[in-house]
Amino acid sequence: MSPVAVQPLLVFAGHRLDETLGRVRLTGREDVLSMLLAAPKRLNAPMVKAVAAYLEEGFPAYEANALPERPAAAAGEKSGLFDVEEVEQAAMASVLHGPIEQWMTFLHPDQVAIARREWSGPARISGPAGTGKTVVGLHRAAHIATRTTGPIMYVTYVNNLPRVQGRLFQRMAPHLADRVEFTSLHGWAQRFLADRGVRINLDKRAAEDCFSRAWLQAGRGSALAELRERPAAPPYAAVIVDEVQDLTLVGVRLLHALAGDGPNGLLLIGDGQQAVYPGGFRLGEAGVGIKGRGAVLRINYRNAAPILDEAMRLVSDDPFDDLDGPTANGHRTVETTYHEGRVVHAAAASESDHDDVLVGALGALAAGDPAALASTAVLCRSRTDVEHYHRLLTRAGLPVLRLDSYDGRPTEALKIGTYLRAKGLEFKHVFLPAFTTRPTTLGGDPTAAERAALTRRQSFVAMTRARDLLWLGTIRD
Repeated sequence: MSPVAVQPLLVFAGHRLDETLGRVRLTGREDVLSMLLAAPKRLNAPMVKAVAAYLEEGFPAYEANALPERPAAAAGEKSGLFDVEEVEQAAMASVLHGPIEQWMTFLHPDQVAIARREWSGPARISGPAGTGKTVVGLHRAAHIATRTTGPIMYVTYVNNLPRVQGRLFQRMAPHLADRVEFTSLHGWAQRFLADRGVRINLDKRAAEDCFSRAWLQAGRGSALAELRERPAAPPYAAVIVDEVQDLTLVGVRLLHALAGDGPNGLLLIGDGQQAVYPGGFRLGEAGVGIKGRGAVLRINYRNAAPILDEAMRLVSDDPFDDLDGPTANGHRTVETTYHEGRVVHAAAASESDHDDVLVGALGALAAGDPAALASTAVLCRSRTDVEHYHRLLTRAGLPVLRLDSYDGRPTEALKIGTYLRAKGLEFKHVFLPAFTTRPTTLGGDPTAAERAALTRRQSFVAMTRARDLLWLGTIRD
C-alpha cells in the first residue's frame, strides 16, 4: 500500500475530540470505535496477519519488570481500551446510522458461528422475517470462498435481487467478488442451455407475471435433463439458495443436481411464511435430505419491535407450509433487539386526499433529514400502482428510482416498486400506499381462502422490509 493510505492516529484517554493535525488524526477514547467502524475496509485477512506479524517483530513484548506494575482495576473499571460488548454496541450504532446498504451486510456476532458451520451434506437455514438469513448466506459464501477453489453460486428467484446482492458482496468482500456468481435460477438455466446449444422458445414479449408459466411449459425439464446428461464443468464448490420457498420443485432438483450431497455443497435459505407465489413442495419430494443439518434463526435484528408486531398480527392465524410440513398457525416466537421504530396509520377520505397525505409525509421526512429518502421505499401491490405513484412523486419533485434499476449502490433517490420486487431488500422507511389485505377477487371462487392468505403473506413481506418506520396509507370506504 502507498504510505499516504496509512493515517497515523492518536487516541486520548479522558477526552472527546475529532481533529486532524497535518496527516495525524486526533480522537478521544470515547469516539475511536465509531470512527474505526465507519472507515472503509482496506486490508484482507492475509494482509492483516502480515501487518500484525511486522508490528510484533518491531514492538517486542516488554519484560514484566521493565514497567511499574499497574494497580489492579477497580470494580467496574475497564482493563483495556474497550471490551467486546462495547465493540458490538458501537458496531450496531454505526450501521444503524449508516446507509441502508451497509446495514444489509451487517452480521451480528451471534450469527458468525452459523455462517462458518461445517455441514456434512445439504443443509438449511430457516427463521422468521428479519432474522438475518440472507446476511448469513452472504457471509457463508465469503467463508466457503476462502476454503475452496471452485466457483460458488448464490441463486434466488427474484430477477433483480442477484444484482443487488452481488454489489453488496463486492463491497463486503472485494477480494472474493470474482469467486461468487450471483444469479436468478431462470437466468442461470437459460445461459446454461444456450451454452450447450439447446434452444428455448420463450416469448420474450410476454409479461413478467406470465414468465413462470412459460418456463414450466418450455424450459424447466430441459435444463435438468441436460445437466444430468452432461454435468456442469467446472463443478460448483457450493450452491447457496436464497428465498428457496419461492422456487419450484424442479428448480430445487436442478440446484441439488448442481451441488450434490457433498460437505458444505448445498445450502437452502428461506421461510415458508414469506412465500409470495402460490404452490409449494416438500424437500423430500426434491430428494434433498437435511436431517440434523439445519439452523433456525429466532432473533430479529432488522425490524423495530412495533413494526414486527404489526406485521405478525396480519399472518398469525394463517397456517403455512415450511418445506418440511405444515404449521398449525402463523404465530411464531421471535426475540427483537431494536425497539425505536414506529408504525404510522394514515387514513384518507378519497384517493386524491390519500395521495396528498403520502406526498406530505415523504416531504416531511426529507425536510427532517435530507439523506432520509436514500433509505426509503414506496412499495405497491401492482405494477399499475407503481406507475401511478411514480408519476405522482416525480411531479412533486421527489427523486425516484425504480427497484428494477436499483443495483445496491447508495443513491439519494427514494425507491419504488412492487411488493414482489422488494423481496430480500431492506429499507429504513417503508411507505405502503393504498394498503389493504383483501384479495382482489373473492366471490364464489373455491380458492378464495388460499388467495386471501397469499395476499396477507405478500403484505407481510412488504411490511417487514421496514426497519425504522412503516407508513400504512388507507382510503376509507
